[in-house]
Amino acid sequence: MAAGGPAATAPTQVGEVVFHVVAITLYNIPIMAVMGWVIWLIFRSDSFSELLEEKGPGRGAGKRSYARVTGFVGTVILTSFFASVGNVVLFQAMFDPGKIAAIVSGVGPLFLVGSALFAPYAFNQLRSIFTPAGVAGSGGAAPGGGAGKALNPLVRPPIRAPG
Repeated sequence: MAAGGPAATAPTQVGEVVFHVVAITLYNIPIMAVMGWVIWLIFRSDSFSELLEEKGPGRGAGKRSYARVTGFVGTVILTSFFASVGNVVLFQAMFDPGKIAAIVSGVGPLFLVGSALFAPYAFNQLRSIFTPAGVAGSGGAAPGGGAGKALNPLVRPPIRAPG
């Protein structure tokens, strides 16, 4: 065969295929490891519903929380979507890098809308931080039996100078 013919380009094509397979595999190994770890945690817990229950003292403790359920569902959906988009972008980077900007700008708003799945959980956490202890749903009674006298330990009243 003449130099530069089909036999001369074959190793380059095989090398590119190997590179592509290795790159996509290395990208997906951590994703699969995290998925396996989450599945292991789910089956390791006493019950799956325990992971979705309100924690701590106060109203709703031990009951399944809408905020935790939507947070869990949102985490699964956004993580899957993010991993999928990463695979698409990686694939496009190998074969048609010009399309990457269009893909990323096209899915950006979907990530923003998807993050709204976490809104109930975020509002629930903010409410628990700023609600005084002893108030219904605050997470506990105030010291000394007085309702509303003590604030949540994360929110301290200003320190006043003696006098």
